[in-house]
Amino acid sequence: MTAKFVSRLSLPSSSTFQFLSDHTTTHSIIHDVIKYCPIGDSYINYENTAIPYISSFPTSPKPEQAVQYYRGSTAVLTLDGYNNTIRVNGTDDIPLPKDVDEGLLNCLNSTIGEAIILVDGISSSGRRYFPDSSSIALAYLLWIFVGILFM
Repeated sequence: MTAKFVSRLSLPSSSTFQFLSDHTTTHSIIHDVIKYCPIGDSYINYENTAIPYISSFPTSPKPEQAVQYYRGSTAVLTLDGYNNTIRVNGTDDIPLPKDVDEGLLNCLNSTIGEAIILVDGISSSGRRYFPDSSSIALAYLLWIFVGILFM
């Protein structure tokens, strides 16, 4: 799935970013970006929703448009019109265009980076998982039992 985030900043060329990942992650990122990236004259247009990724569509993100990979490269943020074919070939990156909306790019990058974790350590409510009291009690009993065995 892809989600498109378009800058509202009046620049010579608009900054259109696309996020590409699986269905669940893409929908989650849309909600996080809406929540954490400010809406205003210089930020984002939220009218777009996630759409299926079809590589043959001319508007679909391409590997050479990647500006950031996340979670072991299972998700990517691209910039429309950016062509970094050198990245695909494994050498130094081509700098981003000077007229890119850096405020939006930074907000997207930090929001996605915080939201898309490699290990499942945060619940959907945003609270970290902690062991319940029975798990702690079991671990404590095992620690005592092992201590008795090796005395």
